[in-house]
Amino acid sequence: IKKEQVTFIVATGVHSPHSAEQNREIFGEEIDNNYNFTHHDCDQDLVDLGELSTGSQLKINKKVAAADFVITTGVILPHYMAGFSGGRKSILPGVAGRESIENNHAMMVKVIADKPELNENPISQEMFEAAEKVGVDFILNVVTNSSREIVQVCAGDYRRAWEEGIDISAAM
Repeated sequence: IKKEQVTFIVATGVHSPHSAEQNREIFGEEIDNNYNFTHHDCDQDLVDLGELSTGSQLKINKKVAAADFVITTGVILPHYMAGFSGGRKSILPGVAGRESIENNHAMMVKVIADKPELNENPISQEMFEAAEKVGVDFILNVVTNSSREIVQVCAGDYRRAWEEGIDISAAM
């Protein structure tokens, strides 16, 4: 694969894009200087991938939806709404449209009230459904400790690799 064929889409969700300095800090100068980067904008350049089982429409970044191969990266940590970060969160909320993100996050009230097990967490379930609709091919996630040191690298199938990572994170 030629460098020109690779695009890094920074999964910002509803947040502001990184500065050039933040990009270099996160990805390193070599990658930043040699690859095409774009920051997701949750309000434009979206494609509708249809309705999710929750009734929400899934709108996703056009470049992600059109990609031949989708690799997501991230950090697996406990997360107050989704159970754990990483994995499927790179898609929803990462590269989703604002309304898709807001509908997903609106389920927070139910999660806080009911405190469901992870496999019954509606926020997490919808995130998995979105990742499946997009067709995530591979993930590369890390698990970090309280000192932000990498203790495990998890790579492979978007669900299995992520589940291995949450087992390690939960044990810590």
